[in-house]
Amino acid sequence: GGLLYSVSRLSGSRGRVVIDVDSLTDVSETLQELVAFVLGFFLTKTVDIWWDLRLKYLQQLFNVIDNMCMRMAIYFPQDTEEDALARETVLRYGLLSLALLFKDAREVDAWTVGEQADLGVNDLSDLISEGLLTEDEASRLNDRGVAARSQLVWVWISSLFTKWCLDGRLPDPFGNQNMMLEYSERARNQIGFILAQLNMQFPLEYEHLVTIMAKILMLTMAFETGMLWGAVWLHDANGTEYTTTLLTAISKSIMLTIMPVLYQGILDIKETITNPFRDGYTDYSFKVFRSRLANECQAFFDAGLYPPYVPVERKTAAVLPPQFLERQISSAMYE
Repeated sequence: GGLLYSVSRLSGSRGRVVIDVDSLTDVSETLQELVAFVLGFFLTKTVDIWWDLRLKYLQQLFNVIDNMCMRMAIYFPQDTEEDALARETVLRYGLLSLALLFKDAREVDAWTVGEQADLGVNDLSDLISEGLLTEDEASRLNDRGVAARSQLVWVWISSLFTKWCLDGRLPDPFGNQNMMLEYSERARNQIGFILAQLNMQFPLEYEHLVTIMAKILMLTMAFETGMLWGAVWLHDANGTEYTTTLLTAISKSIMLTIMPVLYQGILDIKETITNPFRDGYTDYSFKVFRSRLANECQAFFDAGLYPPYVPVERKTAAVLPPQFLERQISSAMYE
């Protein structure tokens, strides 16, 4: 705008400069529509991924933990130390898997040893202090490195149910073992999907294209706004073109103030919600998830201890008799 004004003053053409406002603003309006389309698709895809992580994959993991604890409430309903330990162990392992998932997910953003320490990726002391992990279990996890710790817990759960089937503590041991293995596989799959999604980024070229297009739009709008204000200075203040150009310049100035904030905000939203397992104010809350799961499962345990059909004098819930696995040995093995 200042350049246009200076050239006009030097050439003595002040008041006689004619600028086609519509043609001048066509470029930025066309770019604005294109950037809005590309950036809108960019943000929509990011939000869809964020939503799937919570409602599709993470919720399925919650469902597996709830379903396992509901079965524990039925198969171990007695108010004894042995049954209580069995129920609480399965619940604790389920919550432990969720806690380790948060640590495994945060490890995606840790590029150095210092960042891993800042994020607490390798530090399991908080889980020990919260009662989700024992010292022996922590040492076993540390021996196997950082990778797949949240998935290893489901191997422990599957092995524990296998032990109970062999010890004759579950009815229909074959059926229950297969069911619990399916639960464990489903939970491991959901964790695998979550970690794979977090490690999968948008193509770098696509992100660069979106960012460059937004920056070019801002520069184009700034140039147009400057030219419009230069035209305002050159126009006769009493002419109709002056009023039109002035209103257009004011409108462009307002848009130039708002649009960079809006577009940069959209780009920042994408970066903020890409990994919702971090410890930001917009991220998932492990404490909330843990409390809800623990309360739900504890309600299942209480309902199994004291169902409404149990008479007062008996005070024990019905439980199916446990069965031992039947082993069939073929004589051909010894031939």
